[in-house]
Formats: sequence, structure tokens, C-alpha cells
Amino acid sequence: MSYEQINTILQEEDIEGFIEAGAPSDEYASEAEDIAMAIGSEHPTYEIILGLVSMVWKRNFNLSSSEMEQRLPNIQRAAERIRDNL
Repeated sequence: MSYEQINTILQEEDIEGFIEAGAPSDEYASEAEDIAMAIGSEHPTYEIILGLVSMVWKRNFNLSSSEMEQRLPNIQRAAERIRDNL
């Protein structure tokens, strides 16, 4: 899956609400790039994709466990969409 496809999914899911607040469309570009590089040409399971997205999100946004828990539904939805588009 390409970086562009993942970036589009992350923009649409807007897990942090930055796009809705007026941030540029490349707001989640570094996260999309990290996820795309980790997936590469593989076809990982949903669980692996969910772990990758969660790891990237926690690291890049320096989130606590409770902050991650609040975002989990959106992260799960993004992971499902990534899996469905592989």
C-alpha cells in the first residue's frame, strides 16, 4: 500500500482532529510514511496493522495509555481501512 493511500486514510479518519481544525493535508504525512515503510510489500493481518498504527501514533504524538485508549476506536477504523486496501 502506498504512502499516499495511507495518508488519505489518516486524513479522513483525522484521529487527532487536526484536519478538521484547519491543518494542511500533509499533517499526518510522517505517520503515513512510517506505517507504509513498516508494511512494505507485505500483507499483514489486521492485528499487526493495528499494532503498527498504535505504535506510530503513541510515539509520534507522545501519548499516554489513557490518551491512546480515547483514540482507539479511530485507530481501529484506520487499521481496518488500511487492511481492506492492501
